[in-house]
Amino acid sequence: MPKFIKFTNRIVNTAFIRWVDIDKPAEKFTIYVDQSLRSSVFIFGTGYFSSDPYTIWASKAEHPESYATIEKWIQTMECVSEENHK
Repeated sequence: MPKFIKFTNRIVNTAFIRWVDIDKPAEKFTIYVDQSLRSSVFIFGTGYFSSDPYTIWASKAEHPESYATIEKWIQTMECVSEENHK
């Protein structure tokens, strides 16, 4: 069963998250979601398709609830990083 992150105004399936930028000094998270979630119109083989990922961002100052949600989600992950090997 897919896991989801619930924000104030949207719910995101974590299976479609490509990467997350963590800007500690600015206290900001930027989530890059797979562009296939975007709808594009194709009519008779023509249309528009973009390879740019969709972004969702939250800063502690402007979106404290969403920032806290992302922070909590990140803390539940088991990741290997240089910070853990000091």
